[in-house]
Amino acid sequence: MSAYFASPALNDAVVVVQNGSFEFPRVAAGNYVILAPDPSRTGRPVGRYDLTVSESDVDSVLISLGPGATIEGRFKMESNEPVPASVRFSLRSADATRINVGAAPDPKDAVLRATGILPGRYWVDFSGGLPTDAYVKTIHFGDFDATYQPIEVRGGAQPALQVVVSPNGGTVAGTVRSTKGEAVSASQVILAPASPALADIARLVKGPVPGPQGYFRFRGVAPGEYVLLALEDVEAGAVRDPAFRAAIAEKGVKVAVQEGSNLTLDVPLIPSSVTAAELAKLP
Repeated sequence: MSAYFASPALNDAVVVVQNGSFEFPRVAAGNYVILAPDPSRTGRPVGRYDLTVSESDVDSVLISLGPGATIEGRFKMESNEPVPASVRFSLRSADATRINVGAAPDPKDAVLRATGILPGRYWVDFSGGLPTDAYVKTIHFGDFDATYQPIEVRGGAQPALQVVVSPNGGTVAGTVRSTKGEAVSASQVILAPASPALADIARLVKGPVPGPQGYFRFRGVAPGEYVLLALEDVEAGAVRDPAFRAAIAEKGVKVAVQEGSNLTLDVPLIPSSVTAAELAKLP
């Protein structure tokens, strides 16, 4: 098997475990996580160990291995219509480990299950295509409301994820404008949560989409406060970085979305010179 060494500050390292022993050389002082995952989901025992490294060697790290956790996902449409069978959930680590665990229908009973999950905190993401105007309204992990918070996975049996989907998401449409008020095309238009506390919730981020002739439209938007950004040109993937979005938020338009609302508005184009300057400031 292999052990995986993760740190917010350093590149990850992977070592092969020989007879249960492992060694990571030349480790700088800092906070780390050692992971023994099961990436192929074969039922292999998994483990996690959090540690702080100082200037001296760490000679005795014992990782207790056990079966990875299993979580079921149960979906319900608020309108009592069936949720599309293609909809999936996945778990994305809420720390520096960058673990992603996808769910799939169990061939025995067709129930959506994610398996081989290491202990830790995870955001719940969704894929597969909800109805066009639908949005995820609530997520519960047992008694815990995980709608806007990551779930905590520990050892032992796990509660099911109970997901309620509303068919009445909002619509945000409009036109990208130049400083002269003319409609102009944008390379990327994105609608993202205004609150930094919600910036890592992937389902609340709509886009990026191109704005040909300045036009854009987002459907199935969850109620809340957002910032709408239209960019002339920017590095691929930059708008997915919450730190970058926060740096240019004041140059966008704030939007308050309610359930079922239909908003049409103008948004100023952010020049590429501005986005390049803000990207250069980021670590």
